[in-house]
Order: sequence, then C-alpha cells, then structure tokens
Amino acid sequence: MNRVFFAVVGMLFFSAVLGVPPGRSADVPSSVSQAVDKAKSEVMKTDDKDKDKKDLVDINSASEKELGELKGVDKDQVKKIIKNRPYARKDELVSKKVIGEKAYDRIKDQIIAKQGSKEIVDINNASEKEIAAINGISDDQAKKIVKNRPYARKDELVSKKILDERTYDKVKDQLVAKQSKDAPKADAKTDVKSTVSGAVDSLTGKNKK
Repeated sequence: MNRVFFAVVGMLFFSAVLGVPPGRSADVPSSVSQAVDKAKSEVMKTDDKDKDKKDLVDINSASEKELGELKGVDKDQVKKIIKNRPYARKDELVSKKVIGEKAYDRIKDQIIAKQGSKEIVDINNASEKEIAAINGISDDQAKKIVKNRPYARKDELVSKKILDERTYDKVKDQLVAKQSKDAPKADAKTDVKSTVSGAVDSLTGKNKK
C-alpha cells in the first residue's frame, strides 16, 4: 500500500510541475501518464503475489482441518499427507505416492512445502494443538498422546501403542519427555526396599519360631 501512496504522490507532483490539475490527467504527457499507470500495475501485482503466498497451505505443518479445506483432496488423502511427512518439495506428494497426479494438479497451486528448523516438543506438557503441528502426527494421535500422559521416556509412545514404530521414527527427533520436578522420586527404589524389608522380616520371624 505504501507503493500505491508514493505512486499517487508522484502523479500529483508531475501534475503540479506541469501546471495541470490532478483531475485532468489527459493533458499530462503520455510518457508520464504511462509511467504512473505502470507503477500502479506493478504494485497491484506484487500485492496479489504476497497475498497468494500467505494463503498457501504448508503440507509440512498444516493441521488435518487446514489440509481438509483444500479443494481437490478427500479425508483419506489428507490423512496420507500427514502420515508421510516431511516433504522436501510439494511434488513429493506424487513421488511418494501419497496422491495421484490428477489430485496433485488440483491442489499444487494451493500448497507449499516449507522447510524450517524443528522445534523440540515436550510430550508431557505440550498442548494438543502443539503436538498435532508436529510433522507426521495426526489430530487423533495428538489426542491419544495427551490422554496417556505422563511418559517416563518418549519411546513409551510405542510401548503404550500410541504410535507405530514407523511414525515414531519420523517424529522422535522432534520430541522430548521432560520430567516434572514435583514428581515423586525413586519410586522403584522404595518398592525394592519394601520388598527386601518384608523378606527379611519374614525370615527373621521363621528363625524365631
């Protein structure tokens, strides 16, 4: 919008220099008028491009709902897109056989495959939305992760059958299972001590008899 402002100011400036009222642009030399029109056109094109770029859906981070709003893919294809993340390029949707070429042609102008640094997400404290934003995890899997907290280790996502090994291998480098400072410590050691103590007392009782 700033460029439009400067273009208009420039037109007014030329009008003032040439002694022509702004409303009588037809009297301005054609070269000046053409230059102003060209400037306006370029500004509008740039603004349209910027808007289009902002509206593109990132197939590496978009939620299941956002992908579902794309014109040209169904629910099953959306789940496949999430399951097969990440993507170095958007055309990997075809090379990885996630969707067919016809479906890709329908959505290619609506999507982008952004590459960014991976943030480490704490599966014990992150919100459902933050977990669902991880490349490779669906909304349903995010709900399961939250529901089955806490985790002593991140690989418990597999042992608790929340994620399969293939999915876990894709996302494990983006995860951490932080332990709360307030959590009780050495529970296992306490149980062992209790067991040993009980065994000793039992033996002592038998010997006394």
